[in-house]
Amino acid sequence: MTSASQDLRYSLRMLLKHKGFTVVSVLTLALGIGINAAMFSVLNTFLFGSLPYPQSERLVRVWRTSPHSQTWPHSAGNFFDQREQNTVFERMSAYNYTTRNLTEPGQTAERLRSLAATADFFPLLGVPPAHGRLFKPEEFEPGADNVIVLSDGFWARRFGSDPNIVGRKIQLDGKSVEVVGVMPPGFEHPLLWGPLDIWQPMAFTPEGKTNRGTNYLSLFGRLKPGVSIQQANESMVTLAANIGQKNSSNVGESVRLEPLQRSMSDTIGRTVMWFTLAWQVLCC
Repeated sequence: MTSASQDLRYSLRMLLKHKGFTVVSVLTLALGIGINAAMFSVLNTFLFGSLPYPQSERLVRVWRTSPHSQTWPHSAGNFFDQREQNTVFERMSAYNYTTRNLTEPGQTAERLRSLAATADFFPLLGVPPAHGRLFKPEEFEPGADNVIVLSDGFWARRFGSDPNIVGRKIQLDGKSVEVVGVMPPGFEHPLLWGPLDIWQPMAFTPEGKTNRGTNYLSLFGRLKPGVSIQQANESMVTLAANIGQKNSSNVGESVRLEPLQRSMSDTIGRTVMWFTLAWQVLCC
């Protein structure tokens, strides 16, 4: 018998003899491996991974900038001008977070995390629903927007993945809305959008589409094939300047484009992630 075999047998006997120590050691090792695996997974998603959407490298965040910040939200008036006048995006969409109260008879009321989005949101991301359909163009008109799409997680948690959920009407904020679809697992991407339960159409009145006094919309778009983010940024800066010349509320403002993947964290956050990754590599 070799020395290595003897050492192994001796080690096993010692571990079996001291069961308490063995259990604690195994649990500690498993916990350490689990934490490291989870951290590497998160870091990989932020620093190296791609978003779960077709050709996600063409997805770009559009920030409003000023001398005070480089990451301001937009007004509805600016969004519609940029969407209609730009030459670099296939599609642009605006969205805003809100909450809705779900009140079903005989069930506990629940506050839902909702994302209200304009018509191009789902087509821009390019992922079809797992069940049902997405929003129709006419459902973005005021009074016709009483429809919702569920996230897979919310569908499973609240409705037990009921295959008959499409077409069902539920009560949100005391009003009846129809479930028209369910998105596939992972579509909501919590690191990008945050945890979501539902999506709803964002409807604007004619007056609302020209409002520049309230900045609350997040904007992103899909670049046209062959257009680089640098080219798009230059074009959008010029467009923002033209819009600003016609609207006094936009004086001193511009725009800045950033890859959607990169926009999940700011400069400080990315620096911390790189240091964390380096620490993990050195410690492993």
